[in-house]
Amino acid sequence: MKLKNFILLNVLVIISFTSCKKIITKPSIAELRNISELAVLDCFYHTTAKIHKPAENVLKSDITEWYEFNLELKLGIDTSKIKMKINETNVFIELPPIQVIGKPYIVSDSIKCVSSVDGLLMTYLSPEEKLNVAKEATNDVIKKINEGDPALSKNAENRVKYIIEAYINQIGELSGVEYKVNWVSLDDNYSIETSAENKE
Repeated sequence: MKLKNFILLNVLVIISFTSCKKIITKPSIAELRNISELAVLDCFYHTTAKIHKPAENVLKSDITEWYEFNLELKLGIDTSKIKMKINETNVFIELPPIQVIGKPYIVSDSIKCVSSVDGLLMTYLSPEEKLNVAKEATNDVIKKINEGDPALSKNAENRVKYIIEAYINQIGELSGVEYKVNWVSLDDNYSIETSAENKE
């Protein structure tokens, strides 16, 4: 509840600031894109990484280790790709897919070796090699999320929709118009071509 109130407060602040410059009569694609930048979902993603290194010489043995760690991620949308069309009191909005925003952060104190074979004859793994494997695992996570992770993507999408609906409802109250938000998915047989008046 506190999170929703915080988001709504941000929407109200933006609308109030904008209304000082001009009278708002209907939803604006430019303002919609601005407030959507606030709808970023912070989350943690647990993953694993495997590192294997062949023997350095005939006196050494191959080494294989498994690590697990947490990534701190920010999920959102490319706001420049939001599309909106207004038909009287109906507002049609098409959102781009949820994606990772910025670079994920590897939580260093969460890194644990969960499987390892050790010994005097084992090949040595440097900290740099272990870090590179963690980075590769991170890239795999980003790829997976960008291609569509149902659970994380749905939560992030709901966050974006909530803040957009709050914005449009506030515009409606200010202008005395009751708008209805219609979400258009990429699977629908309805394509939104952003009109010139909404390309602000």
